[in-house]
Amino acid sequence: MASVSDLNILDLGSIFKSIADNRRTGTLRVRKGPDEKAVYFRAGQVQMVYTPVKTTFLGEALLRTGLLDETTLERAMIKQKASGEKLGTILVKLGKITEEDLVRTLQGQITEEVCELFTWRDIHCEFAVEPPPAHLFDPDPITDKVSLNAQALMVEAARRLDEWEAIRKTLPSFRDVPAVVKPPLAAPGSPQAELVACVDGVRDIEEVLAKVRLSKFVALKALRALFEQGAIRVKAPKELLDTARLLQESKREETRSTGVGKLIKLYERAEELGVRNPQVSLWLAKAYEQTKQKKQSVTRYLQLGRDSFEKGNLDEAVKLYRRILDLNPEDFATHEKLIDALMKKGDADAAANETRTLAGNLRKGGRVADALQAARRVAGQLAGKAPLLELVAELCFDSGDHIQALIEYEGVAQALTDSSDLAGAVRIYERMLEIDRENIDAHFRLAGALTQLGRTDEAVRQYKGLADLLSSSGVLQNSVNWQFLINVYEQIVSIEPNNPMAREWLADAYIAKKERDKAIAHLNELVRIHDEKHEMPALVAALRRVVELGPDYFRARRRLASALADLGDRGGAVRELRAFGETARSRGEAEIARGALLDAVALDPWDVDVHRLLGEIHADRGERGPAAAKFRELAHLCRAALRPADAATWFRRAAETDPGDPTSFGEAGELLASGGDGSRAAEAYRLQAERALSLDNVGDARRAVDRAAALAPDDPGLPRLRARLNGGAR
Repeated sequence: MASVSDLNILDLGSIFKSIADNRRTGTLRVRKGPDEKAVYFRAGQVQMVYTPVKTTFLGEALLRTGLLDETTLERAMIKQKASGEKLGTILVKLGKITEEDLVRTLQGQITEEVCELFTWRDIHCEFAVEPPPAHLFDPDPITDKVSLNAQALMVEAARRLDEWEAIRKTLPSFRDVPAVVKPPLAAPGSPQAELVACVDGVRDIEEVLAKVRLSKFVALKALRALFEQGAIRVKAPKELLDTARLLQESKREETRSTGVGKLIKLYERAEELGVRNPQVSLWLAKAYEQTKQKKQSVTRYLQLGRDSFEKGNLDEAVKLYRRILDLNPEDFATHEKLIDALMKKGDADAAANETRTLAGNLRKGGRVADALQAARRVAGQLAGKAPLLELVAELCFDSGDHIQALIEYEGVAQALTDSSDLAGAVRIYERMLEIDRENIDAHFRLAGALTQLGRTDEAVRQYKGLADLLSSSGVLQNSVNWQFLINVYEQIVSIEPNNPMAREWLADAYIAKKERDKAIAHLNELVRIHDEKHEMPALVAALRRVVELGPDYFRARRRLASALADLGDRGGAVRELRAFGETARSRGEAEIARGALLDAVALDPWDVDVHRLLGEIHADRGERGPAAAKFRELAHLCRAALRPADAATWFRRAAETDPGDPTSFGEAGELLASGGDGSRAAEAYRLQAERALSLDNVGDARRAVDRAAALAPDDPGLPRLRARLNGGAR
């Protein structure tokens, strides 16, 4: 038998019988709600019983039999704690009781516990085949002698059961408080006398039963007899209220020991008997809260809140509903009741705030649809409350309805604008654009609001974004739309001439419209703005755009080169000066070109292209000597840069430019020869020889011919040169 649950009393008897018949050893645990008992069987016989609420099982049994008084028991327990011995062993050693007394007492107590167990309903049973669990039982040599027949216990339980039921039917509720009417018809020391001694007009029947040193069965029989004699009665509801109030006001020990729990029981029973008092109900709600009985406390506060709301006491209703939410913030139904009370009271702001809190809690719990419904319910009654309207919009977005969210946000922005909260409106328009970047109306309205706030830089960026959007969508093919945007920016510029973003956008707009002069005009203004602020990177960017639009615009290009140099970008400055020089040369403005190129040389003496251009300018002007000198300089630069082929080219160009220079041909030949280009080197030497002969420099000519012959013996031009040399020899 591993586990048997939901058994009635007959089923429990079957379990006992099965254990006894099969001589099983183990622990049967029986639960009824929070109550529990454990019965240990050995070979089918009952040996021990454990009840959690009775921590001194043996001691209680001895007290009930009268074999021991409380003082002796307390001393024995102190000694037990110090020595670690079993309580029964200590008592026997002290001579207070005998082993036979112990066994008999334990058997009697076990019988009472088992018989009571058979009165339980709706039980759950589990039987475990194992030694007695150490945390439940404390066996010793004396308890080993205890053994009760399970069948006999069942017979005794059945005998008592009928009488037990009859007793309970004639008794009032165990929650009633008995009061003595007259002395009982019983001898001193009898169960009836002991019961009456415990009736003090404060304890209820359950507490009286726990106080007497009687088994529950005996005590109930005696209690029934007292009621039948008229010796005791139960207190009426009003008496219960008076008793509770007296306890609250008194300093008696009974009140201190039972505390608020006793008062709760008195007030609860008074209500069960028909008392309807709001002050009592409120006290109970607070008492439940104090004793951590949250569910009972909330139930009380809720009923009180409903009553206050129905009676029109809205302040009290609000207070009670807030108290419930303090105890249970996730009580969404009560939160709605609080909002209704606030709205009926006319406190719109508080109602809106509570609605936002409620919807926020619902949303956190994943109940977005419920949150939206709650927000809409109140928003529909509180027109113009922007925070509440915004909440509705947010919840629409969370629910996936982005179109409705945009519609709701538009209403929020309008409400904020109407209340002159332009900053709030800006925030809402920005949120709309997060949802839909192509929302043209939101772009327009956001830019307008930013302009009104004086945040022109941001307004310009919005218009720029809108322009990009319109351009990509094809809307700007309509010239009216273009002109509208341009007029807006021109207005911004007229108000804030030094707004770089506006100037840049207008330049872009006029470029797109192919109105080059207007674009350059705004870019020049942009150059001025950045120049005045010494914003060099921005200045360079603006100048580049001017130059791109008008590459022949000398002043901008020269200024760009200067700015690049100031930024430390010497390479960029040289490139701009070189381009400037090329443009000026193409326009026939040689001196201007030469000045720019000389500035470039000052920045980078090794720039080959700059030197080439300077040489070309001299050549353009017919200045052969300076041109040849520049080409030779260029050749030397190339040679230093380990570019022999280029150096050879420029030496040859220098020689071709200057008729009186044969040496440069030789320099070219030497470079070509060292580079392994024999045929071209031979050609260069042959040209050197021809130039030297034309200048009557026979010796140089002969050496050049010899070098050419060494490189290209079959050169067809060499025989003619040798003939000239020989013919001219003396």
